[in-house]
Amino acid sequence: MEGELAHCLNCEKYFKPYVPDTTIPSNVESQADKIRNHAGRFVTASCFCLVLAALGFLAGLFATVNGYESARLDWIIFVGFFSAAIWLYLVAQLIHIRANTEK
Repeated sequence: MEGELAHCLNCEKYFKPYVPDTTIPSNVESQADKIRNHAGRFVTASCFCLVLAALGFLAGLFATVNGYESARLDWIIFVGFFSAAIWLYLVAQLIHIRANTEK
């Protein structure tokens, strides 16, 4: 009986102590995992911009080789999407660093 009951030294009575449940539910996502998922979305957006930049590069190359007037616009589109892809990837890496420092 004394194994599960506690003894009060003041009133000399036995009582069952409150033991809080310290287990973490398995479906609760940690803050670091949420941040990693957020960074993953930035990497996905970066890959999408990189694909669009590759299409712009091919269109610009095709327009330049064939002497079309739209070649300048195609190169501007390529540079814009490529720079957006780089910036999104760098932001994703910063978010990954934050996730790794999160407790």
